[in-house]
Amino acid sequence: MSLQFTEKEMQLLQDQQSHEKVCIEKYQKYASQASDPQLKQLFQSYAQQEQQHLNTMLCKDMLMTEKYVSGAYDTAIFEFTDTNIRQALNHIQKEEQKHGEGLFNYMSSNGMYNVQ
Repeated sequence: MSLQFTEKEMQLLQDQQSHEKVCIEKYQKYASQASDPQLKQLFQSYAQQEQQHLNTMLCKDMLMTEKYVSGAYDTAIFEFTDTNIRQALNHIQKEEQKHGEGLFNYMSSNGMYNVQ
């Protein structure tokens, strides 16, 4: 089952990605300007957390995309009569699945994806 976002939901996610980028830039900028070591460390720590938020959003979006693309190839493979084309599409689909596997492994090992 793949997630289907409404246009409004997609806009909200894109906005949140933009907001995370702004937070990262500001925290990094202020960390470089802060003279107090404790404040500098606080800003650096928050910049890293914001980057992790952005990474999670990007990975989840790409994993969803790879699931969709792989499924589309699955359907297309059955619609072609030429064996060579079917094999080429199957090869591409396997690469898409490897991309998804790589994203899943990264996300799983970094606490971004919990298998239930």
